[in-house]
Amino acid sequence: MKMSFSFYKRVLSAAALAAVLLISGCDNARSVNPSGGLFSTKHGGSGDPGGIQSGAADVDLTNIYIDLSRDVRNECQLQFDDGMLTITGKTGDQGVMDVETDFPADVKFKRSGDRFTCTITYTSSRSSYGVIEIINRRYQNTSVRVKIGQGAISLPNIVSNAQSNYDMAQSDIPKDKAAVTLMNITTSGDKKRAAEVLGEVKALSDKICSGLTNDYDKLRAISRWVSENIYYDHPAFAAGIPARCLSLEYILENRSGVCGSYANMTAALCQAQGILCYNVSGEGITNSKCYAEQSAGSAHEWNYAFVGGRGIWIDSGWNSFNHTYGGNETVSGDIGCKYFDIGNEVLALNHKVHFLSNRDFFDPDILV
Repeated sequence: MKMSFSFYKRVLSAAALAAVLLISGCDNARSVNPSGGLFSTKHGGSGDPGGIQSGAADVDLTNIYIDLSRDVRNECQLQFDDGMLTITGKTGDQGVMDVETDFPADVKFKRSGDRFTCTITYTSSRSSYGVIEIINRRYQNTSVRVKIGQGAISLPNIVSNAQSNYDMAQSDIPKDKAAVTLMNITTSGDKKRAAEVLGEVKALSDKICSGLTNDYDKLRAISRWVSENIYYDHPAFAAGIPARCLSLEYILENRSGVCGSYANMTAALCQAQGILCYNVSGEGITNSKCYAEQSAGSAHEWNYAFVGGRGIWIDSGWNSFNHTYGGNETVSGDIGCKYFDIGNEVLALNHKVHFLSNRDFFDPDILV
């Protein structure tokens, strides 16, 4: 079923399309410090807490400072310190109200102005894993998986996965072949139709970013728009994910898709603003567990963008709680903030990178 949403239709002449492609061109130069690096030891209050360290595999996971969110509106840090966890950050867009745990703990939460602090002390000797839930007034709650045992809270041992994700993000990423990218615009392979679809994407991206003057704000607005307006397409998933549902054409017409659809739309809308944005293919664990508990997840796709000299992980699909089940059965949920500009280590709890794709939707060679 096609969703009854309005969308933009604009047929471009060859000259107009050339102008769109020129305006939307992305600079392929990128930072060598994706998402701030890895594994900061105990935070001393100065300097960048995100610098990678030699010997990261030997990091003490009971004494480590990491970013949960690097978003300037919703920044949040986790400091594991000799068995106790301290969470600090801005109440932000989501309106942080409280923190809860699913394990025995002494939780002390305090708000002051637009900031909050919470200390958590584990009060049992049982060894296991647990979930910390940051309760938000707006948007979905934010959960973090931790290891608990012998009266201590620590970061689960996802060191090798975090290091691998980091290394993959720094690797050379060749541009996808034009024919591959064309099929992700329209599976018809018709270049005239592809030009029309790219025009719709550019018009939509311009509307989303209207009034915004910096690329970071544009990136956040695009990610949120995708999370709010695209619905996870359960019939498409049940049908084995037909190639058509991954195409920009299908997503614009139906406002639905699977994880690869969210990633394609996020990348295309970013590229329409000249923001370099890659597709990331890999795995995800969806059962609240982490890669310290199980070795494999399910196939998944998300994004990695570059703004302001650093890399930014984005999972617009996992920030969305919209679902369509076919017919008139749809569920519209609040969006989350967790998976926009999420820290490397927290992402590595449940995301494993296999490779990145440079799918340049506005490459003029696609339509030649």
